[in-house]
Amino acid sequence: MKRQFLFSILIFLAANGVSQDKLVENADYFSGVPVWIGQKYELVAKGFERGDRLVLSSETSQGRSYRLKVRHKAGDTVFVKIPSQFQTGKYRLTLMRGRQRQFLGYDSLWVARQAPRVPRVGAHRGYCQAPGAVANSRASLRGAIALGVYGSEFDIWLTQDNHLVVNHDATLHGVSMEKSSWAEVRRLKLANGESLSSFSEFVEIIKTSPYTKLFVEVKKHKDPKRSVGAAQMAMTMLEEAHLLDKAEFLSFSLEVCQSLCQRRPQAIVYYLGGDKSPRALHDLGITAFNYKMAAFRKHPRWIEEAHALGLVVTCRGLNKREHMVAMANQGVDNMATDDPVEALKVRHYYQQCAAHFQAKK
Repeated sequence: MKRQFLFSILIFLAANGVSQDKLVENADYFSGVPVWIGQKYELVAKGFERGDRLVLSSETSQGRSYRLKVRHKAGDTVFVKIPSQFQTGKYRLTLMRGRQRQFLGYDSLWVARQAPRVPRVGAHRGYCQAPGAVANSRASLRGAIALGVYGSEFDIWLTQDNHLVVNHDATLHGVSMEKSSWAEVRRLKLANGESLSSFSEFVEIIKTSPYTKLFVEVKKHKDPKRSVGAAQMAMTMLEEAHLLDKAEFLSFSLEVCQSLCQRRPQAIVYYLGGDKSPRALHDLGITAFNYKMAAFRKHPRWIEEAHALGLVVTCRGLNKREHMVAMANQGVDNMATDDPVEALKVRHYYQQCAAHFQAKK
């Protein structure tokens, strides 16, 4: 009975021209992004051949189907042209080669009518995948600068003898940042062999940056006054180096954010707590916020409200392409990520889209 059922399935597939052969491998494409009429929409896969067709079949009950010629661009990259009557929707992607077919996946695409906001990229704790780099290392900052991201985030603490040091946690190898001297913490080693960095070393490195900024996260110390003191010291060091235009600040501490904004109202200072509305932050004099996706899902109008108030918006924890695209579509100013290479690809796509509309003006 099972053999007869399997034979019936094979007969059905053959009768409908469906091949079980894999025509291409490792198919990749941007899903959920804005498209425009006439766009050369790209796909990447190994095995595309001349004469291939891509069928986009709408998943809606009364949706359309588009059969598009696959054109080669370079290497494993091909493209199809978005047709003039293309409609926003979710599509099933099928590769056709003669009577052979291969299902590639689903793609949600929407037809843009105006230029989208192009999100910038912030590398969380630097570009940690750079050769010889680990989080919060000097190598990760240099890697972020070489990669060309907008900002390289790192964390600072104030030692017992009032030196600013770079480390994420309150301790490293059991040594407390707050309770130890600079000489004690300087002897600590990161996983890549670097000694723990001082904030002043990061300031020196950023002097070489043509684009990338320091994203300075001021950690919450046990004594709130020490948190504010660390923030003020960092701003003073940047002022003295004439580098305030190459730095933005972050903190979970409202006191830290307010103190920096009061001292320099034009500074970009992100509140990280996730619990304050754009209006509440604006009324406190805070100029920006950096929240996780969950906050924006719970409050879908916060990005629009923030921009209306002149606040800068970052979404952090964007380590999957679909999440980057989703937040780019919502209009965030910055994407903070542990995968800046992928985020830069997403940014490049939105740059192309924006350039198309700019050229039409």
